[in-house]
Amino acid sequence: MSPTKKYGTFFSGKLPQKSPSPGPNAPKGNDDEENMPLVEEEMRSTGEISLGLYYKYIRAGSGFFRILFIAVLNLVTQVLFTGCDYWLKFW
Repeated sequence: MSPTKKYGTFFSGKLPQKSPSPGPNAPKGNDDEENMPLVEEEMRSTGEISLGLYYKYIRAGSGFFRILFIAVLNLVTQVLFTGCDYWLKFW
């Protein structure tokens, strides 16, 4: 059977077979397997975040000018809403 593309990967039509688990009376295997941690310890960095990293983050998103434009529009919208409330107070 030729491989076909399924769910983003190539699928040959055969699923991996799981080996049968030993019964409750089976002799115990290596004790090291039972003492192994299930999850590995994650590395964690501490310290300051450089401005260069913020710059890369903004560039990866949409760019500095687009974010600045959205921030200015947000400020103008807030000023207009506040101006409407102020206008209604004196009207």
